[in-house]
Amino acid sequence: MERQPETTNPYFPYISSVALLLGMVVLWTVVGANFRAVPTVVSGFGIYLGLALGFALLSKKGLSHYGFVLRVSPEVRRALLMILPVSAVVGLSAFFSIEPGPAKIPLRVVAMAFWGDSLLTPIAEEAFFRGYLLTNLLDSVPNPRRFLGVSSLSWFVSILFVLMHVFSNDTLPSFIFWNSLRLYFSLVACWAFERTRSLTGPILAHSLYNLGAAMAYLLFNLTR
Repeated sequence: MERQPETTNPYFPYISSVALLLGMVVLWTVVGANFRAVPTVVSGFGIYLGLALGFALLSKKGLSHYGFVLRVSPEVRRALLMILPVSAVVGLSAFFSIEPGPAKIPLRVVAMAFWGDSLLTPIAEEAFFRGYLLTNLLDSVPNPRRFLGVSSLSWFVSILFVLMHVFSNDTLPSFIFWNSLRLYFSLVACWAFERTRSLTGPILAHSLYNLGAAMAYLLFNLTR
């Protein structure tokens, strides 16, 4: 009797991505509860990058398959140009949302914004969201539908990215404003990754996006 080919649940890649993200949230919560002395940026960097590298190495497809390769192309430059005005908006919004007062922002906070949010966070989050999650989805769904120039897989990963950055104390206008910017950024990063299959563009775009807030803190201190 001829053996029938096994069928794969088409929703499995999406379900497994959400499950992995939930597992990462649990891990992050455990680390945060038991290692309070470790800064959130550092613990997040270790968890995001550790999971991305670990799963990539276990897959035996090579790190380059998951975007760990330096590749500068016109798409990278286009992504940076698309993010530059958004970074300016982020910076201005962060500057004017700082609570007024005579005190300066502590130097350690400003330093963390530069080396943590603008360097460590982009590397780790892009390795996880674009490098691992998006690559796995692209491997599982070879011909995804496209909406507004990017694939449905990029929309899915971007929604997960936004959900991981939702803050419960946001007002409704603030929630809509900031998460719209995050969604736009994530779609641009996904677009760059799909075009180049390299993390170079997403990491640089993420650094530029976060740099806006870091510059706002620095400018605030210079004007005190």
